Amino acid sequence: MTVLSLGSPFAMRLHHQNHNHNKRSAIGHMVRNSRMPCVLALGQPIVDSLIRVTDEELMQLGITETDGSILMNSESEFLELWGKVRALGKDIIMCPGGSASNTIKTVAAFGTPAGLTGKIGDDEIGRVFSSALRSRGVKDLTTKSFQSKTGQVLCFVTKNGQTMRSYLGASMEMNPTDLLEEDFDRSQCSLLHVEGYAVYNEQLLTAALKLAAKHKLEVSFDISPPQIAHTKGPVLKKMLRDYVSIAFCNSMEAEALFPQAKGDPREACRKLGKLVRIAVVTCDKDGCYVKDPEGEIFHVSPIRVDNVLDTTGAGDCFAGAFLHALNAGYNLKAAARLGTLAGAHIVQVMGAELPKDRIQHILQEFNSPNAVLRDSDMKESKKIAIPRSPSSSSGPIRIRG
Repeated sequence: MTVLSLGSPFAMRLHHQNHNHNKRSAIGHMVRNSRMPCVLALGQPIVDSLIRVTDEELMQLGITETDGSILMNSESEFLELWGKVRALGKDIIMCPGGSASNTIKTVAAFGTPAGLTGKIGDDEIGRVFSSALRSRGVKDLTTKSFQSKTGQVLCFVTKNGQTMRSYLGASMEMNPTDLLEEDFDRSQCSLLHVEGYAVYNEQLLTAALKLAAKHKLEVSFDISPPQIAHTKGPVLKKMLRDYVSIAFCNSMEAEALFPQAKGDPREACRKLGKLVRIAVVTCDKDGCYVKDPEGEIFHVSPIRVDNVLDTTGAGDCFAGAFLHALNAGYNLKAAARLGTLAGAHIVQVMGAELPKDRIQHILQEFNSPNAVLRDSDMKESKKIAIPRSPSSSSGPIRIRG
């Protein structure tokens, strides 16, 4: 990725403002022969299990809301719910998940070298996660816990949206000693992307952000889910102000962080933009708002989608495409456009991964004449190349009911 090259449009936009136990290979080994340094993601590796259900079936499981996300207190509580789900006899789609994982898989799918650091369990689910991550072109930088199982999320998809139950497991055991400083080497890595759940592990988050600052990496942060704004608002705002260059959130998350801007995503974007240099607020069917480093706010129109199948990871996919476009040298409006295209396509498939044919379709539409304009000082290739798929790419695991 070239976002920190001093000659790139993105770097120049950021540069003029100043804001206040397993052995594994370092991230540099992945990109030693690459022209582009890597985007590193810090998150909680989990496996998503997606199940299409009716509202009545949700009631059978003891779930009353049809749109939300709740952390479960214990492994036994999660396993009890998992047993009830299996008893429904529904088809289940399993794939590597977690917000940072979804984002970094999208970054890699569009062609930017990428790596993920986090903690998994020493179990079959963890091995499935690592294998699937590598098959999607992402460098696996995870470490293992021998005390807890790999985190999992049950994603219940209904006609009205989705609701989730999460068990974070081993992912919450990661600590600063699990971080390798080599992974943050600016000669190999240019940007650290952090998911919202990281605020629940403040010691780890602080250590990662300090390493990023030490090596002069840019930092992007996804303010998701809304609960983190409700429970960690002051900590979150200070972290954004001190360390973060780019912040992503949807309108609900923006309202949770800035209640006084309820119902006004543009105003929420403006307030978020006072904390970071680039603020992005996505608004589902109403497109998105972006605040640039100069303080200007612009709106990108939505793309109509008539056949919404599953909204899992839509915001993560938007963020991954947005970061990739900046890497490719496009301006913020173009980056938001690519993110919007990616978000429109991801809701038409089950799960949070864009199939190769979707990637090709998105890039063909993005590269069409007069679709977007590159920064005037960008003199390299005029289009984002359609990447070659990883040699061992595999689809999600399906459990038949």
